[in-house]
Amino acid sequence: MSGDSGDGATPAAAATLEQAALNTMEVTDAVVRDGQYRRVETTSQTMATASVESGTYNVFLCPTTQIMYVPADPGDPAELWYWDQRTDGHGTQVLNTDDLPDDVVQAFEHGDTACDEVVLQAPQGRWYGSPAQLSAEDLADLPRDPRALLDHIHEVKQDESASADEQVFVFITDAIRTGMVDAELRAVFYKTLMLVPGVDVAAASAAVDGRTGVAIGRWESVRNERQEVIIDPSTGEWIGERTISTQEMDAIPAGTVLSSATYATGVVDKVPEDVTQAAVDRPEGYNPG
Repeated sequence: MSGDSGDGATPAAAATLEQAALNTMEVTDAVVRDGQYRRVETTSQTMATASVESGTYNVFLCPTTQIMYVPADPGDPAELWYWDQRTDGHGTQVLNTDDLPDDVVQAFEHGDTACDEVVLQAPQGRWYGSPAQLSAEDLADLPRDPRALLDHIHEVKQDESASADEQVFVFITDAIRTGMVDAELRAVFYKTLMLVPGVDVAAASAAVDGRTGVAIGRWESVRNERQEVIIDPSTGEWIGERTISTQEMDAIPAGTVLSSATYATGVVDKVPEDVTQAAVDRPEGYNPG
């Protein structure tokens, strides 16, 4: 077998072409005018842990959908952001029930992993008293040279993840989730990811929650996981991200998607009334988990 991709290019050559396309892509944004909001919908499945009398097991995925509304000027302290978490999913998907104790399976089937349901409001996305990742001013101050940005991330984010290289992925994905990263900075982020040792670009389309794009990924040896971010190479839109196991863990076989998220953005003229009416400042004792 030659390993050709069908169009005359080998998989390695196809991956090189994908990387070249990422480096030259035109990254675009929808225009958000004064008074409008960017609507960021996140649909995700994340790993949940069951701790019961029989032990602790990492074998469950909890689905959630959340919607954030970001004003046209994200840094304006007079403008409120809204984060609708009422659409959180209570269902769970047991990855593998083989040989699991009944109390573990029953705990999740009966909704013990239900997430908080709340609508938060806060200026500048300060849900917990400070920006979840970066303020608009912080983003504006980030270097626009990929190598300089990589050095900056290593400098400000030390010992906060399994490895310094993984921390670059964490920094960038956390920043994009805020809904404040414009097209110019996203393009720099993509090029910065390509500078991380061990990063590769998939030659074939990667799918997450029914959406496809090009995957930029790397293997994290500390946890034996592959982390990927998936983007639309024609627009630079951030489609989603996923983490894949590279070895068996508990009841989870290698190759299992441990977590995934997709992002859909758009522009709306106003925040729905039911959202604004339900919105509260950070509840007393609220812990996002």
